Amino acid sequence: MSRCPYCDCELPGFQTLCDDCYEKRRTEVGKPRSFVETLRKFVANPLAITDQQVMDMRAVPMWAVVCFWCGGLLFCWFGGWAKSRYQFSILSNAVLRGTLLCLAISLALSLALSRRNLHLYWKNASAVFFLISMGVAGHYYIGSNAIRVLAKAIKW
Repeated sequence: MSRCPYCDCELPGFQTLCDDCYEKRRTEVGKPRSFVETLRKFVANPLAITDQQVMDMRAVPMWAVVCFWCGGLLFCWFGGWAKSRYQFSILSNAVLRGTLLCLAISLALSLALSRRNLHLYWKNASAVFFLISMGVAGHYYIGSNAIRVLAKAIKW
């Protein structure tokens, strides 16, 4: 016999939920959530990570995780170079300062978003870091007037 996942009582036949728990869940579905409950749920699990996603991420090989982190670092370096408006050499202090700023923003956001309650999922964090560092570097790229310079070069 199967058991109810909420009250652990035995269930007849192919039922997966007892009648009392079914009624309780059905009444909760029709009730709208308050803003505080919605905010609390978002703060506890910002990306809505499910157990199935955690199990799927365990199957991701370690080389893919390393590639995500390295790719994110390359995007941060490119963002630092774009922040200096391509006026300095690749390893100058201005580029490295921009890289560290891009890295700090990307790392803080990715670690804050890829958790559920207080448990951090590193494999999820690697993919989130890659995407956020791409976004921050893109923001620096757009702000560097590179698009205008490219448009002028094409018209010439």
